[in-house]
Amino acid sequence: MKYLLSSLREYVQGLRDFSLDYIVEAIETSIAEVENVERLGDEFKDIYIARILDIKQHPSLAKLLVVTLDVGKLGTKTVVTGARNISVGDYVPYIALGGKVPVNAYPNKFDGIIRKRKFGEIISEGMLLSEYELGFSDDNSGILILPSTYKGEGAKTGMELARYLNLEDALIEIENKALTHRGDLFSILGFAYELAGILGLNIVLPAWWYTKTSNSWPKAAYNVSFEDSSFVKRYMLMHLVWPNRATDLDLKVFHYKYGNKVHSKIVDFTNYLMLLTGQPVHAFDYDKLLEFAEVKREENLHFQVRMAKEGEKLLLLNGEEVRFDKNHRALVISVNTKPVAIAGVMGGLVTAVDANTKEVMLEIATFSSVFVRRSMMSMGIFTDAGTIFSRQQDPEKITGIAKFVSRHVDKTIGVIDRYEHKAGSQKVTVNLSRVSSFIGTRVNKEDVMRLRNIGFDVINVNKKNTYSVDVPSWRRDVQLWQDVAEEIVRIKGFNSIELKPLQFGLKRANVQSELLAGMKARRFLSGMGLIEVNNYSFVGDKLYSKLGLKTSNLYNIVNAVSEDVRNMRAFLVPQFLPIVQRNISLEQEIAAFEIGRVFYRPKGYDSTRLRGRLVKVPREHTNVGIILWSRFNRYSIFDLRRYILGLLVHLGYDAVITDISDRFNLSAYFEELSILFNPYVVGGITVNDEVVGLLGILKSEVAGYFGIGDPVYIAELDLSYLLQLPLNLKPQYKVFKQPPVYQDLCFVAPSDKPYERLYRLIYNESRKIEAEFGVKVVVSPIDIYI
Repeated sequence: MKYLLSSLREYVQGLRDFSLDYIVEAIETSIAEVENVERLGDEFKDIYIARILDIKQHPSLAKLLVVTLDVGKLGTKTVVTGARNISVGDYVPYIALGGKVPVNAYPNKFDGIIRKRKFGEIISEGMLLSEYELGFSDDNSGILILPSTYKGEGAKTGMELARYLNLEDALIEIENKALTHRGDLFSILGFAYELAGILGLNIVLPAWWYTKTSNSWPKAAYNVSFEDSSFVKRYMLMHLVWPNRATDLDLKVFHYKYGNKVHSKIVDFTNYLMLLTGQPVHAFDYDKLLEFAEVKREENLHFQVRMAKEGEKLLLLNGEEVRFDKNHRALVISVNTKPVAIAGVMGGLVTAVDANTKEVMLEIATFSSVFVRRSMMSMGIFTDAGTIFSRQQDPEKITGIAKFVSRHVDKTIGVIDRYEHKAGSQKVTVNLSRVSSFIGTRVNKEDVMRLRNIGFDVINVNKKNTYSVDVPSWRRDVQLWQDVAEEIVRIKGFNSIELKPLQFGLKRANVQSELLAGMKARRFLSGMGLIEVNNYSFVGDKLYSKLGLKTSNLYNIVNAVSEDVRNMRAFLVPQFLPIVQRNISLEQEIAAFEIGRVFYRPKGYDSTRLRGRLVKVPREHTNVGIILWSRFNRYSIFDLRRYILGLLVHLGYDAVITDISDRFNLSAYFEELSILFNPYVVGGITVNDEVVGLLGILKSEVAGYFGIGDPVYIAELDLSYLLQLPLNLKPQYKVFKQPPVYQDLCFVAPSDKPYERLYRLIYNESRKIEAEFGVKVVVSPIDIYI
């Protein structure tokens, strides 16, 4: 997200008194890291405001005019131009000799640097600039005529254009991911509110911002419905008379600073509205809607927010035609059953506004962030509007935005407002003593009251320093007293926290048995030479259906980013097979294991407490999976058996491998898993007459799906189930004996010294070592050389 410094200064009183560096530091300290700061206006050096004193026809060149300019301190200048839209008295942008044109309209003719140039017998001493050459738009049809006053300041000859149009600005950029939880900061007004609170300055917001009262608009005749109320929180449509006039200069300058392309009055205004308020809006051409819906009157229009149907198509604004199917699903807006936009992402080209648009259907809505993000991920289409909607926006601000829009149109014909899920404020109780202890510094009443600077309402409920904090509707990220504590210290300043050494008592950690067993299993299998792999806990229907496993037994993820990860896995072994497939081309072998969580629906649910209430969550089990494969038949079923039985002994269990068709009845879980195994080479891993896993050879048909021709040995063990059984292996201990240490010593002695004397000397020293250290020392000669 990007923020113009001039826009922030417009709404935050006293911000001009702070330097840009100080503002950036305050943002980084209390809001988010600033990714980039772009200083604007340097490209307008040597461009000044000039007033036209005289215009004459060029004496010899019929297509050119000779213009005399008053450029203030620069004196009077003569410029030759071909533009015909100028008059005596006009204020125009003039670039002096030596200056460089911001946008060169004629790159093949000159390098953009202004020099004296002779046109016939007349010498031109500079150049007058169009909107295109200034970078404001694509209009190169004539010279930009400057207004005599701009935002309260009168044009003066010789004044720098950058100063007059407030082009000397800065663009502060923050990475979108840093603001994922703060949808309110995806707007100039929301960010200005936050910045004012952080700096302790007053905020001056427009009167319409978050107003509760709307205009008495006439009721619209068309109809709006939702396939599912969870798709949208609020949906407003405004039927407006909005002629597509030329975009105002200040709006062009605004978009120039943001680096946005200027289109038309309606589009430029809606883009400005999105940056100002963080509320994306979409304009449909009313007449095109009627034609597309094949109706003649407004009351016959039926808008619906629904999921796209398989086989439907939509030509988007960017010229791309998309087709919806089971792998490309999106939330759409339809008119009389025909899709006209991907909700919250991009509109359709057929109903887009253009230069001839006179009436507009303006959509102002708050879509579910989950469905907008799912649409973008599924369709692979990412837009600024989609990014903003995926950070949940507040439906409460729509009333004021609609009121602001109505002031910029010729007439409001009708409005329909469907407010399905009201986003009211919520109350959180905080105690100052508890907050002070939590953040590590003393918090007083003044610190809490500063929350009012960022829209919170604070009431002291008793004399024990307990306060009721009313959280505004746009701060859905604040729900607990700890969240409020974070806001307090953020405004107070993190540098106010006194540095102290951590003081805490030590107590014995409560290590889960599954975690401990998993660590033991990991050490054992790694020590046996197996490589550990880690797969995602998510799988798609495609893999399990290919293997013959039931997808109905999988837990589904509501907001999955794609079809390939829409379920929680039930087994480990299936995800090994693509790994083997990739290694076939590399002619490598696989000896690997994984210790991970699995989720199997028939095993039921566990209960846990979330935000003070009891909720059901999928039951998790920890499994151990092993796979062996070699192109050269290096492995056998006996290797797999050795790894499994060795692992169980290491964990304290005495296990046997049994025939699963024998007296042991498989549970539904292992019954389903057995589908992957060759029925003639599969065994049950049995402990205390309980089957806790399976091992064997992968079924040849399954291996064929992945192009695997050689035997694949697989095993899967339910570690969670195993740990519920009592240990049945009696530990055995052996006396550890230190192996002897041998040391060879070589001596060179004079020939007249007898061997017996040397041996006796060493022997006597060995006796001293035995007495001192309590060890046995044996001295024995090996070779004697004479």
